[in-house]
Amino acid sequence: MGHVDPDSPFARYFDVLSQTGGWTLCLSDPGEGFASIAATPEGYSLGGQVTIGATTGWLLTPPTSHEAQNQLVRDSLALEKADPAHEKYHGIFLSHTGVDKPFVRQLRKDLLAHGVPRVWLDEAEIEIGDSLIAKIDEGMKLSRYIAVVLSKKSIDAPWVKKELDLAMNREISTGEVVVLPLLYEECELPGFLKGKLYADFSKPEEYEAVLGKLLRRLRIA
Repeated sequence: MGHVDPDSPFARYFDVLSQTGGWTLCLSDPGEGFASIAATPEGYSLGGQVTIGATTGWLLTPPTSHEAQNQLVRDSLALEKADPAHEKYHGIFLSHTGVDKPFVRQLRKDLLAHGVPRVWLDEAEIEIGDSLIAKIDEGMKLSRYIAVVLSKKSIDAPWVKKELDLAMNREISTGEVVVLPLLYEECELPGFLKGKLYADFSKPEEYEAVLGKLLRRLRIA
């Protein structure tokens, strides 16, 4: 690989690409509106920023290794997170009852450690004097997914019921997947969740495998 712009948001991606699988695509004549950020030794572009009118995007040679794929995801998330207009598409809101707090704290810690940009948990977001209703409403609006931790206690908890109701209404109105059921303890699932595939965290020995499935849903490789 030849020149790579060190200030571009995908500089780390091209660095990983050059050390693992190499590249598979280059542009000989990118055209107007294209600003190259990486090139082959011969000068052919491997990616850059594309501007068409008021729209800006990125055109990149695809990843050729698992490491490059992971780095591309991280760079893309970091790029989008820097834009406040996209903030609502990031992260996950953890709806739960206090009895299940130890599990939820560990889950939040693991999600953040694996690159999920925002994991909303009440005790980490709400400060003394804040309005509980206002802060929870804000947290749900800023989160792409609403994860409901299901247990014998949570399915009857008023706050969880309210948050689940709001999340399901959003899912119905948008037509997008919003609610992610996380089974922490064997219990009778609410009727409208029985048709959904849930993440089964009820078996501690399978925690890592189920966490991996949840990360894939969140687009974190």
